[in-house]
Amino acid sequence: MVALARNDAVEIDAAAQRLLSEAEPRALPKLSDLSTSSLSDLEALRRDLKTAEGNAQTSEARYVALIKTARDKTETDVRSLNVGDDRVSGFMSMIDEQHTAWIELTSKTLASHAEYDSAYEKCVALLVRDFGTYKVTNGQFVFPFQSSANVLNRAATAMAAAAKRISELDDERTRLRQSRLSRWKAFVED
Repeated sequence: MVALARNDAVEIDAAAQRLLSEAEPRALPKLSDLSTSSLSDLEALRRDLKTAEGNAQTSEARYVALIKTARDKTETDVRSLNVGDDRVSGFMSMIDEQHTAWIELTSKTLASHAEYDSAYEKCVALLVRDFGTYKVTNGQFVFPFQSSANVLNRAATAMAAAAKRISELDDERTRLRQSRLSRWKAFVED
C-alpha cells in the first residue's frame, strides 16, 4: 500500500511539474538584460508572457482532471490487493487528503506564476511603449518621466514578490512530499 501511495504521489507531483513547465514561456531573460532588446524582441516576449499567464490560469482544471484519473487508478490498484473495505476506505481517505493538499499547493504555485508573468509583462509593455525614449545607464533603465520609472519599479517589485512566493511554494512542495511518506508508513503500520 505504501508503494501505491508513493506511486500516486510521484505521478501527481510529476503532473504538476509538467503543467508548470508547459505554462511557462521560454527561459526569461533578466529584466536588466532587456536593455539591449529590439522592439520586435520585446513585442515577442510580451506575447509569450501573455500566453504564459493565460496558460497558468487554465492549467488548474487540467491538473484536477489528472488527479481524478490518478485517484481512480490508485483505487483500482488498492482494491486488487483484497485488503478489506475498511482498509480501502481509510487508504482512499488519505489519498483524497493528499490530492487536496497537492491541488491547493499547485493552485497557489500556478497563481504565483501568473502574477509573476503579469508583472513581467507590465515591465515589457512599458519598455515597448517607451521604446526609444529611455536610456540604459549602468544596467539601469532611465526614463524621461518619473511616472514611467515608478511603473517599472512597481512591476519589478511585484515580480520579486511573486518569485519569492514561488520559491517558498517549491520548499513547501518538498516538505509535503516528505510528510506524506511518513503518514503512509504510519498508516500501514497501524
